[in-house]
Amino acid sequence: MRYYSFVITLILLGFLSCSSFQAKAQAETTTYKFVSADSTLKVPVQFIKKRAVSMYDTGTGSTEKAAWGYGYGFGYTSLHLEFESKTPLTQMYWKHLNTHKFCDFLIEFYDRKDQLLFSKECFNSNDINIIEAKNKRTYGMINLKGIPKTLINDTRKINIIKVLSKKNK
Repeated sequence: MRYYSFVITLILLGFLSCSSFQAKAQAETTTYKFVSADSTLKVPVQFIKKRAVSMYDTGTGSTEKAAWGYGYGFGYTSLHLEFESKTPLTQMYWKHLNTHKFCDFLIEFYDRKDQLLFSKECFNSNDINIIEAKNKRTYGMINLKGIPKTLINDTRKINIIKVLSKKNK
C-alpha cells in the first residue's frame, strides 16, 4: 500500500511540474499597431515571450554568434516581441534616417498620443531577427533587452524600418 501511494505521489508531482512548465512557456498576446515608415503592416500574430539568448566571444571582441573559432560563451534571458506581418518592411537609406551606417534595422516605440518614446538601432541578430519568407510574409523577433517593461506597457505603435547601407542600396 505504501508503495502505491508513493508511486501515485510521484506521478502527481510529475503532472504538476509539467503543468507549471507549460504555464511558464506561455506567451503574452499584444495589440500593438505595427508600421514601417508610412505604411501600416498587417500583423495577425504578435506576442511577447521570455527567451534565452546565447552569445559567444571568439577572441575578436565581437559578440556575434560564431560558427567556428575559440572563446567563451554566455547567455541571458530577456523578453522578445515576436510578430508575423502580411506586408513587407519598408527599406530606407541610412542617411535619410539619421542612423549609424552599419545599423540593420531602426525600431521606434510610440505612445497613444503618437509621441516617440524610444528608438533603438539594431546591429545584429541578437537585437532583431527578421525573416522574409517565400510565402510573402515577414516573421520577426525583437529582443527587448534594456527596454523597461513600463515603456513597453506605454507603447501603442511600433515602427520598424530596414536600413540600407551604401553597399546594399
